[in-house]
Amino acid sequence: MNTQNVKTAATKTTETWAEGQKSNYYLGDGFTSAEGYAEEVRNYWLNREAAALKAPVEIDVHRFHDALGTLYPLNWASSENGNCETFMFAEMYCGEVTEIYARIGVRYFCLRNYNHMTHAQIIASVKEAFDLNQK
Repeated sequence: MNTQNVKTAATKTTETWAEGQKSNYYLGDGFTSAEGYAEEVRNYWLNREAAALKAPVEIDVHRFHDALGTLYPLNWASSENGNCETFMFAEMYCGEVTEIYARIGVRYFCLRNYNHMTHAQIIASVKEAFDLNQK
């Protein structure tokens, strides 16, 4: 094996890599600035969060209570009359998106949305999805 060729190739590879390291990052398709890279990463995670959202689906009482006992509930709340109840997992699914569970009367629902949703927003979202608003 000719070690001279290996040394030359390694030196050229290192020089090429080092040229791009001044304030740029290699993203596979070319070099971009640190600000551009940060914006691309931010957009990537925002898109992942948006893709993780899931519309409300109706579930049975067993799945609701199993979820309540699975992980520590976050923002567990109920309405004053006790007719509605919501909670979400303290563990995030992706970024700030988590599994959310709701009870309206004797019906139970699950959705995936942002952890900053309030009890009222969750209930409104479920009622809208299932046309439960009284007219």
